[in-house]
Amino acid sequence: MLHSLYAYPDWAIAGLFVAVAVATSIALMLGLRAVLPIRDDKDTFDIAIRVMPAVLSLTAFVLAFSIVQVKNEHVHAEKITIDEATSLAQLDRLLIRIDPQATEPARKAIAVYARSIVADEWPHMEVGEGGFGNDRTRDLLRTMSDLLHRLNVSDIKQSTTFNEVMGAADQIEDLRDSRLREAREGIPSLFWMMIGLLTLLMMALGAFIRPTFTGVVMVASQAAAIGLLSAFLFSLDHPFQGESGVTPWMLERVIAGLSVKP
Repeated sequence: MLHSLYAYPDWAIAGLFVAVAVATSIALMLGLRAVLPIRDDKDTFDIAIRVMPAVLSLTAFVLAFSIVQVKNEHVHAEKITIDEATSLAQLDRLLIRIDPQATEPARKAIAVYARSIVADEWPHMEVGEGGFGNDRTRDLLRTMSDLLHRLNVSDIKQSTTFNEVMGAADQIEDLRDSRLREAREGIPSLFWMMIGLLTLLMMALGAFIRPTFTGVVMVASQAAAIGLLSAFLFSLDHPFQGESGVTPWMLERVIAGLSVKP
């Protein structure tokens, strides 16, 4: 269900997270006060005003740590796609070096496979359904690999280049596996559970603050800050989804420069 939120722009996701956080904090503040025997004295206020910043700081720390982790994964996922595109271009150049005419079917298979990554596999990753790859793209990868293995290499110079070809082909398969792994993995659910529980604890402590205009604004402001950070974390959690997701721009550039057009 949450994956459907990636269809909306980042500002809309941020607005939703902030609105839910603010509404929940005010509802907990007023609801708990209605059922708990809370005294509106100085001691109660002092305890709440000391404990709430500590819980807020801990929540912000967990969020900040998680954001750093997903940001690194986002950069790593983009690097994988760039390396994958570069390997496809390198493989095309190596085949031309061997024999432009004899390797034309294999080079055409490279172009068709590269286009399938963008046209068939990428849309599935963007909606969170491509964790295990697209069937057509996988079949085209096998076809490309079969054509490369059927190449007839005669002299020693071509044999050396052919070894580079097979190395590049193996790298392309490994990079595809890495890309699909990045597409299906996010931060562990334990982190989200910790963030949720700490946020609820912080909101519950708001019940010990007198519900004046100033008190409500203070509790709502803290909730809005946590909601904003949570939205940022959510937007980056899956690197190929949402407005901030990794795009196939490098693959598009490589496809345009291949010796055979798909």
